[in-house]
Amino acid sequence: MQPLSQITLGEIIQYGRDAAIAGAVLKLGWSARGVLELVKNFLSQVVKFMASVELKLDTLNTNVNTVMNNHLYHIDEKLEHIARIANDKVPEHYSERLATASGVDIEGCGPSRPLQA
Repeated sequence: MQPLSQITLGEIIQYGRDAAIAGAVLKLGWSARGVLELVKNFLSQVVKFMASVELKLDTLNTNVNTVMNNHLYHIDEKLEHIARIANDKVPEHYSERLATASGVDIEGCGPSRPLQA
């Protein structure tokens, strides 16, 4: 390093310019760190959200499988049973029991006549 008495104005300007460049690089790096922190936080929230969505979709899939494999089978049986009643393909005592229990007049109902309430 040169003694202070021998430093020229050009060297002082050069040192100032170098310090300004170093400061600008540090400021840019610090700002980029802030932006990268925001991006990192956003991506972690997206991953967390997608994990919760996946868990909810698994639950939904399980419930739909339960409906498809269990409840729809029973509903289909009931509809088939009702169709047999409407087509007069059930024993007479069953029709009377159903009419009494439901309060619906099913006498004479068949494929050509709708149920009378």
